[in-house]
Amino acid sequence: MTGEEFFTRFGAKLTASQREAVESVDGAVLVLAVPGSGKTTALILRLGYMLLVRGIAPERTLTMTYTVAATVEMRERFRALFGSEYADRLEFRTINGVSAKIIGYYGRTFGKRAPFALCDSEADLIAIIRRAYSAQTGEYADDGTVKELRSAITYAKNMMLSAEELSSVEAPVKDFPALFSAYCDALRSRRLMDYDDQMVYAYTILQKNESVLSFFRETYPYISVDEAQDTSKIQHAIIALLAGERGNIFMVGDEDQSIYGFRAAYPEALMTFGGTYPGARIIKMEDNFRTADEIIAAANLFISCNKNRYEKTMRPTRGVHSPISVARALTREAQYKLMAELAKRETGECAVLYRNNESALPLIDIMERENIPYSCRKFDDSFFTSRVVSDVVDIIYFAFDPTDTERFMRIYYKLGSLLTKEQAQTACESARRTGQNVLISAQRSCKLSKYAADAVSDVIADLGELKISTAANAVLILRLRLGYAQYAERSGIDLGKLDILSLIAEYQPDALALLRRLEELRRIIAEHENSGGVTLSTIHSAKGLEFSKVYIIDVMDGILPSVPCEKDEALYEEERRLFYVAMTRAKDELCLFSFSKREEFVSEVTENIPREVMSDALIGAAMNTVGKKYAHAVFGEGIVKAQVGDRHLIEFSGGTSAFLTLSEMLANRERTFRASVREKPVSGKTASPEDFKPGQKVEHTAFGRGVVLTVSGDIAAVRFFRDNVIRRLGLKLCAANGILSIEE
Repeated sequence: MTGEEFFTRFGAKLTASQREAVESVDGAVLVLAVPGSGKTTALILRLGYMLLVRGIAPERTLTMTYTVAATVEMRERFRALFGSEYADRLEFRTINGVSAKIIGYYGRTFGKRAPFALCDSEADLIAIIRRAYSAQTGEYADDGTVKELRSAITYAKNMMLSAEELSSVEAPVKDFPALFSAYCDALRSRRLMDYDDQMVYAYTILQKNESVLSFFRETYPYISVDEAQDTSKIQHAIIALLAGERGNIFMVGDEDQSIYGFRAAYPEALMTFGGTYPGARIIKMEDNFRTADEIIAAANLFISCNKNRYEKTMRPTRGVHSPISVARALTREAQYKLMAELAKRETGECAVLYRNNESALPLIDIMERENIPYSCRKFDDSFFTSRVVSDVVDIIYFAFDPTDTERFMRIYYKLGSLLTKEQAQTACESARRTGQNVLISAQRSCKLSKYAADAVSDVIADLGELKISTAANAVLILRLRLGYAQYAERSGIDLGKLDILSLIAEYQPDALALLRRLEELRRIIAEHENSGGVTLSTIHSAKGLEFSKVYIIDVMDGILPSVPCEKDEALYEEERRLFYVAMTRAKDELCLFSFSKREEFVSEVTENIPREVMSDALIGAAMNTVGKKYAHAVFGEGIVKAQVGDRHLIEFSGGTSAFLTLSEMLANRERTFRASVREKPVSGKTASPEDFKPGQKVEHTAFGRGVVLTVSGDIAAVRFFRDNVIRRLGLKLCAANGILSIEE
């Protein structure tokens, strides 16, 4: 078949850059493919071109990609175009699959039994990590800690870190090099290797055995690599050895879409491609066939702020015009409520994207209670097994059963009790003999300083109050009065998960109900994968997918981006790439959620791109009604908690809410004259300081209605509904001046 016959039959609609990529068979070629540019199509057609036009035997090609699922998909796509005769003879493998083949060949050729067997049991590897962690720290490693350690170990091996460089790896243990060494020693003592070791051993074999290297170079003179931006440093090293001086290497990727740094993705290999493969060609596929023009314009401007990238610009091809919109919310909680209201009205292909799975939990909680259909994509349960959630569960259960010595030993130093480990153990021994409260046993059986004795008394009182409090107040007590926030700060633990718990707690009557709800959510989410409705997904899980409409939530400094630029420029650039990937999942409509003054990425998009790219809802501060008061003829006074376009989410003082257009607000507004200042509180009940209790609804003459969270002596912590701010009030002063009353 001639080249023209091939392109007439298979590639009549290819762009010039796609055709150039297909025809690039010899030498080193890097194809930089922007989102939606048809990179996999070009890669598949190039394989067909090599076989049908250039006459290269299928067995002499090796195509590598990131996952086993991707290898299956590529083979089937090739089969659909060119038939099974060639498809079954082509070699599609992950780099781990190639590594296994290298190790196997080495063993067969030299008659040596493989020195190590592959351990493909994740449970066995987790057990090894747990034992190493326990031996080093004396503590039990929960699932969240194990997951972080597993990622750190994988990162270290894939980045080919030296013994000196291991100390720079972030991990939930003080001496990561020691734990890493203990883990590797444990594997070796069992004559086992993990998947990362498999690549290390394959690389070592290729480096040290010229005959093995020559065999694979001669077997596969034509190598293709897909998703090259997700490939790790050791994987790139293996590929470079296999390609050799002949260098018939065809690599497809996009450094702007490299978002797996935590898995040791190494986009720097793309930036230095010309140095690794002298004389290499770089082809840019810049036509986007997926996304509306305005979204592409915004994404181009956004990603261009990164420094470590090739100069390229996406070009729109669809001619579809759909300005970007922003949904504004007063609080994070209001953001979720607004998203749920929008999800109710969605009938087409729609996705809600976020950085971490935990961001979806408050939204899932609302959607479940309001029977809004949704589908979770690859939602792991790491939130429920994390250190923070495990600690909260332990503390709440201990509050209800203070004789539980096992739980107490897991949490005593996290509660501000000031007990030493020896004192805690003594208290537990006494409690087991007497069946008493462990903390009371500590007071009776341990010689405590007055300071420590007072601290234990405070913990006993706070745990008692936690038992009778609302769920939201219980989380607040745990965080502030029991000292968990101080423990987390000392230990370098991110309290973002506690923020999520607080949002879920708002809808639960007490602490035990909150724990039951967490178990329900864990079960419910497992049942909602591919169940229809709005798709909920992390940005990472949505990579490679596309949706007609995309909402991006929880875009807030500390979440996305997770770090400021001045702290870690390389990580900040990856955070920018992550947001760029999220934006370019949208085909027709993109909506960004804004609920914080700390929202660098949303502000950058809305402030720095041309006016014509944004919808009318973004133009002019006068359009922003969030936080403003509104009086409804039926529901009474309320506050606009969130807004998107012409629709407003309003919460009223009576507890009801409505989702109204501006015209509906005008048509239904209260037209009766209303005094700007109340002459007296809603409730006529006067109150003395001792009358105030947690959970009571109150009214302040200046701050409006609120709920009492805690009472400590003369001071009450009250969360006011109008601005969702917690204020500490002196009750005697309030009572003396008649400015705070209890609602009846």
